[in-house]
Amino acid sequence: NNNNNNMDTLSDDLLLHCLSFLLSDEISRAAAVSRRWRALCASPSLWHAVAFSYDATSRVTGSVLRRLCGQSHALSYLDAHDLTVEAGDLYAVIKAAGPRLRYVDVSCCAVPDSTLSELARRAPDLRWLIAEGCMRVTDSGLIRLALSCTQLTRINCGGCPLLTDKGLAALVAACPNLHTLNVHSTQITDASLDLFGRRLAHQLANLNIRHCQYVTDAGVAALLRRTHALVGLDVSGLPQLTDKAFAGVDLPNLEFLYAGYPTLYFTMPITRPQCRLTAAAFADLLLCAPRLQHLWLPSVRAPSLASHVARHCVHLTVLNANGWPLTDVDLLAIVRANPGLTTLKLVDCFQLTPRGVQRALAYLPRLLSIALGNSFIMQASRPQRHQQTSSAPIGDAAAAAGITTTTTTA
Repeated sequence: NNNNNNMDTLSDDLLLHCLSFLLSDEISRAAAVSRRWRALCASPSLWHAVAFSYDATSRVTGSVLRRLCGQSHALSYLDAHDLTVEAGDLYAVIKAAGPRLRYVDVSCCAVPDSTLSELARRAPDLRWLIAEGCMRVTDSGLIRLALSCTQLTRINCGGCPLLTDKGLAALVAACPNLHTLNVHSTQITDASLDLFGRRLAHQLANLNIRHCQYVTDAGVAALLRRTHALVGLDVSGLPQLTDKAFAGVDLPNLEFLYAGYPTLYFTMPITRPQCRLTAAAFADLLLCAPRLQHLWLPSVRAPSLASHVARHCVHLTVLNANGWPLTDVDLLAIVRANPGLTTLKLVDCFQLTPRGVQRALAYLPRLLSIALGNSFIMQASRPQRHQQTSSAPIGDAAAAAGITTTTTTA
């Protein structure tokens, strides 16, 4: 009723365009603004995709999910990750959406094999499936899905500990267009990697085999020698990985590399596993991957690794050097070679000094975040000079470079 309300002057088409940027729970709240907004929020064009904000996932029930998904007769995108809904509610949504579904995310949901079977029956044109952390999914469910959804291009079934070579073999054989595959923390062996190299040699772009404890050097080497189209590779946390895995490989398109071991903040340092790869292996790998942008190598304690990174990497935007034996000179050489860095992690780099970090930050105009120690997260903004920052020495170095400091607990 406010004559000065500029929103009333906007056309329905323009308002619909604005509402299209909201998530499903936000659209539901916007419907309570007025009768006009309620009518606009019921438009089927807003309900081709159903997704929820992080804060709303704990409040979404099965009935709410059914009602929201029922708003559209052309639902193609369903993001139900981390929702506490029953399998029957997912069945109803999948059945209603039918063959129009292209993207489904049920990660961290307690879905059994029957959910994948329902997807296989109702959504044969599925392109992208994320079932990460679904502990009840087994080979039989994955096989039924693969035999029906042959157009799959991306699948994430990492964190499903019951999956073995049998399920992955059926998936690769039935879905020839796969180019993104995440099978971390599963029971696959070298046999699966050999199959990936033979069947997906020309299109496999992204592969995550993190924490696959039965994978050895032979499997990784066989894969890398055949797949020259790899853009992203995650081999972190592989306990049997050594230098032999990377001998003689050529990865000209590789942009994202994750290796080493993640830093474990909640354990004593003596219990942290150590990476068995040496600086020589990384030097060869960096030399054959000139396009690297993300380098994630925590807990790699090779003394000369920093010099190899500074010499061979000039396009880095993200660098995780947690646990490296970095000195101030090493850090300065790296940032000079990579002025485009936006994220820098230097946790447990005990040889660095606040003065050395301050000098390095002066060469990183695009830096967005930097982690130092176990309790400091630096968030880059553009603060005014009088803004108060942490009084710790590391905070002083960040403040001098125009980076605000937020203290967190590990």
